[in-house]
Amino acid sequence: MKTIQKFMILLLFGSFLSTHAQENARKGWDGVVKGGPRLNVSYNSTMPNSATKDAYVNNSSGISGDVFVPFSLFRKGWDGWPKTSIGLNIGGTYNFGGNGDPSVALPNAFPIFGQTSSSVSYRGVDQKNPGFRIGGGPQANFNLGEHFTISPMVLAEYFSMTQKEVSAVQTTQVNGQTKEYNLWTLPETKTTGIAITPKIRVRYMFNETFGIFADAAYIFGPKINTQTSTLNPLGNPNQAGQYEQQQLDLGTQVKSDIKSTSYSALALNVGLSFDFGRRRCPNGDCRDSKKVDDKGWNGKTKMTKADSGFKDQNTDEPKFPAEIQKLIDAQDAQLNKTFEYAKNTNKVAQSKCNFEVTKVDIQCNGKDSQGKAKYHVVITYKNNSTTGTSTLGHYSVACTPTTSNGTYLAVSPVGSATISSLSPAFSSLTPIAPLATTNITFDIVPSTTFYSLNIQGNTINSATSCGNCDDAITLQFPNCCNGCELNPLTANPISTTQLDAATGTIRIVNSISSPKNIVRVDADIVSIKYFPITSDCVKCNNKNANQDNFVGTNNIGGTGWTNSGNPKFYLGENSALNTSRSLVFTSASAAGVNLASPTNITHTVGVSPNSCCGDKVEIWIRYTIWDTECHVCDKLVQSIITRDGSCAGSNGGGTGTGTSTGTATQLPNKL
Repeated sequence: MKTIQKFMILLLFGSFLSTHAQENARKGWDGVVKGGPRLNVSYNSTMPNSATKDAYVNNSSGISGDVFVPFSLFRKGWDGWPKTSIGLNIGGTYNFGGNGDPSVALPNAFPIFGQTSSSVSYRGVDQKNPGFRIGGGPQANFNLGEHFTISPMVLAEYFSMTQKEVSAVQTTQVNGQTKEYNLWTLPETKTTGIAITPKIRVRYMFNETFGIFADAAYIFGPKINTQTSTLNPLGNPNQAGQYEQQQLDLGTQVKSDIKSTSYSALALNVGLSFDFGRRRCPNGDCRDSKKVDDKGWNGKTKMTKADSGFKDQNTDEPKFPAEIQKLIDAQDAQLNKTFEYAKNTNKVAQSKCNFEVTKVDIQCNGKDSQGKAKYHVVITYKNNSTTGTSTLGHYSVACTPTTSNGTYLAVSPVGSATISSLSPAFSSLTPIAPLATTNITFDIVPSTTFYSLNIQGNTINSATSCGNCDDAITLQFPNCCNGCELNPLTANPISTTQLDAATGTIRIVNSISSPKNIVRVDADIVSIKYFPITSDCVKCNNKNANQDNFVGTNNIGGTGWTNSGNPKFYLGENSALNTSRSLVFTSASAAGVNLASPTNITHTVGVSPNSCCGDKVEIWIRYTIWDTECHVCDKLVQSIITRDGSCAGSNGGGTGTGTSTGTATQLPNKL
């Protein structure tokens, strides 16, 4: 971006110089001379049309600057002011981008079972669509008297716009917890190309050099290619149209087709105009009345170049408009942060060190022997010095090298963390070449009082230019808490058998276990899929309440449970059948139930009746268990049954036979 801005400055400055040298040139038989350039600076507002707004482009504002370079002037009228001039307009616009949310309607929230509130809102940074245009084109000026000028022009511009990432986020309160889901996301994209911008400008000059103007332009820009990703929950909602929370947790992001939209927008500008190198000819005669050297064929006094009446009025180097310069200075002052960490560099004893931490990578690395969280850290450390010798570690005498790095990593406060597996090691000296980087890797176990890590170094440029230095950084450790690590759930399939081919009921037996005492077990049908040998043979269950639900007998082995799988919710008028996709087993006491040994949990599941041609049914059940300390772990169990063809009865009778296989899959864990 800074390169483009510098190019804009050079372009405007070069245009000014190219015409400033021509200020005093004589032009035409009547003594009217060529005028100088005009500099215009303005504030602009850009308003995309509805189709462009549908591509998530907002209304925005920015600043503009352009120079008019005249080609020729044609004197018309008695007052000595030219009525018409033609030239080239060169300039550019920097667009800050728009604030606020896109005008596109938000998607509807997914209803989640057990929710107390739910809302959808946009998420994304402001400004949303920053960009710039730079270019030029022909401009004509039609002067209406001494003060007003109308200037139509057509510009060909290089167009660049960055669409910042925008997401539609659903925020839902479920069981006292706040959950957020990205319903769809528009990733950051950049649009570049050629824009054609017709424009008409009206200018009012207060005097010969200063005025104000307003213009309107319509921008015909390049194609904007947008592609969004949309959340697709795992499985279908229940008959009430609600999803289980885990169905959204396990959902996938599906990318849409790429949509191309031509950028079109109305732009309005209001600003200041400055004329250089031109003054009004008094009394309509641009001759100097004090000097007469000869006369032309028409009897009028000829003018020498020096007597033309146009004198240098501005020999100083032109400056870029203050508004644009302020923007450039503000951008240059911003730091480009490639990672998040708080850095505080302390130089020691007039140190000549010039080190920089350019990257920090922190990963979870299990626990130490005392059960404390351990992290693996990689720090990229750069020597920005171009001369001299730079190394890790402090020297006891700043200009006298040692043979080892020493303790070049120190924690603050002292003793607040343990460091191990350090590379480079303490034992041998590690030089860092000018402008080179080295990776410092280690494992760290921080305590609750750990504040910062000090990296120590030394640089020697000459016998007298040397010193030690410290770089103190605050590491941001990720949350490595693992619910299944604290409450390790084991869930496995045992058997899957068919009970009734006509009504489509299946008996599933799985086992669950955990070394912790368990106070609650949830069983949820996440997905049921059918794979008929021939699709024409598929039948539906005429008992809708049975279809893809827990029905009939559901129980968990052992004692200490207060129920046999009470449904989390009933299915309306069929509540007497105890049909539901979600079951809850709770312990009779706060001490929980010991599940150290695998315990069978038995389900009756309603599915479609047997296909006449035979089929395979795949059933996924999620088990969620709570221990007495409220650590929660989830696992999925897959059960598969292959059923023989059965066409007896009006809705698929017959006995049918089946086989079963299964797998268990651990889900993302939570506490």
